[in-house]
Amino acid sequence: MSNFNKLLLFVIAFSVFYFMAFEAKAHWQYYISGLVLIWVATRKNLNLNVVAGILLLVSFFEALSDSFITAHLIKKVPILYSNGAVYTVAIFFSVLSVFLLKYRWEIMLRFAPFFAKDQQAYINKTGPCVADAPLITVYLILIVSTILTFIEHLLMNAHEFGASKEFVQFFRSHIFFYYSFDYVNIIGRSIMVAILVGAQIIYQHNLKNQLRNKAA
Repeated sequence: MSNFNKLLLFVIAFSVFYFMAFEAKAHWQYYISGLVLIWVATRKNLNLNVVAGILLLVSFFEALSDSFITAHLIKKVPILYSNGAVYTVAIFFSVLSVFLLKYRWEIMLRFAPFFAKDQQAYINKTGPCVADAPLITVYLILIVSTILTFIEHLLMNAHEFGASKEFVQFFRSHIFFYYSFDYVNIIGRSIMVAILVGAQIIYQHNLKNQLRNKAA
């Protein structure tokens, strides 16, 4: 990889991080755009390309679900249900992502006959990716954070279930995850972009060393 391409990848990562951090309302657009660029940039790195494709596909449908909730539920139904839908969707897609990343290798091998003309070459290139474990770790953190946010949300709206005002007020003055939900997810997705970029740089560095050793 040339220095220009390395720089380009870092620019993508930090640009996505910047816009996601300071343009929270439009972070889906920036995140998905960054994933598209990374997916294109890793087209010669089969395993990382599939990982980026998984994140891109799942994120696209999660963004659509969020848009649907915003358009049809927010301000139209009680906040207990609208926010509950947001957290449920976030947990579902995070769990789906963990499943797809954990079993990516097996899925790729199973579907090899449908996507690969040279199946043996495809199988030889298929294997674990340095980005798998870090991405799964980030997703697990996001799942735990979202579950805790959901619990806080239910406690803040416990009056809907007949709880006393004192009970509800106590929890409304002792919450943390509820108000940090958006920022935790934005930071998490920014870290995912950085992981993908770093994994591609490592791949290119190892590839260059392999070619140098063969030449020697």
